[in-house]
Amino acid sequence: MLRLISVNFCRVGTSIGFWACAAITFFICFTAPVSVESRQTSMTIFSILLYLPREELLIDTNLCAEQMLHAYRNGYFTLFCSMLVLFPFVNAFTVQREVGFPRYMLLRTGRVSYALGEIISLILCGCSAIGIGILCYSFFVWFEFPHLSAYSAEQVMSFMHAGSLPVQWLCFLCYCICSTSFGILLLSFCKNRYLILTIPFFAQHLLRQLSQGLLSTGFVNNNTALINFANLLSPEATWDLPYSSGSQIFWICLLHFGFICAASAVFCMVGNRRLDVGDF
Repeated sequence: MLRLISVNFCRVGTSIGFWACAAITFFICFTAPVSVESRQTSMTIFSILLYLPREELLIDTNLCAEQMLHAYRNGYFTLFCSMLVLFPFVNAFTVQREVGFPRYMLLRTGRVSYALGEIISLILCGCSAIGIGILCYSFFVWFEFPHLSAYSAEQVMSFMHAGSLPVQWLCFLCYCICSTSFGILLLSFCKNRYLILTIPFFAQHLLRQLSQGLLSTGFVNNNTALINFANLLSPEATWDLPYSSGSQIFWICLLHFGFICAASAVFCMVGNRRLDVGDF
């Protein structure tokens, strides 16, 4: 299984789709809106780089490099993550299924080992591509925006830290892993790469809209149980783990990681029941 994962990663890591995913992630990060105090409005990071002089950046600590390292999650990244995380691997997976490549691999590995290797390869390739894009974005904003040391002591004292960067990266990893669940479920019975990419995007968007609707209803009716359920159902729940209580962390992990385990189990069971192993 380890050899299968390494072969898949080397094949996908040298493909155009892998680096295209990293480049798309890099540019999507700049679409995040940031509140600009001097303009009394919100501007995207891209607009801030184009139109705001450095002197104006030094007015508000919300525009410092330390804050920008976390700002990307407020934009379109969380919306398209479920599509981006599948983008590098789906093309290679569907092509090898079309040519019957699993027939040769299953001679060396069992069906369960092959299925788990494919799932781990998908997660590893998707998270690596997105991670490279965000890492490039982080380096860019770190050198382009002023650091906290450039602000006055009064401004630094009023600065609200967004949290530890390693913790945020760990939560980002959990979010990306959980974003693959719909894709893994579709890979078990669908061969159309375009459906595999788009259906998880719409499914996660609908889930996000449902959780936001339940959250609004809970606040209007002052229903704490409904608010907690809406927060639990939200796709961003795994990214907000550091701000959750102990019991919420348990239920979030149980629901979201349980769903990806269930999707992986379906992928393995459907593959095991195929008469033609070339379609695994």
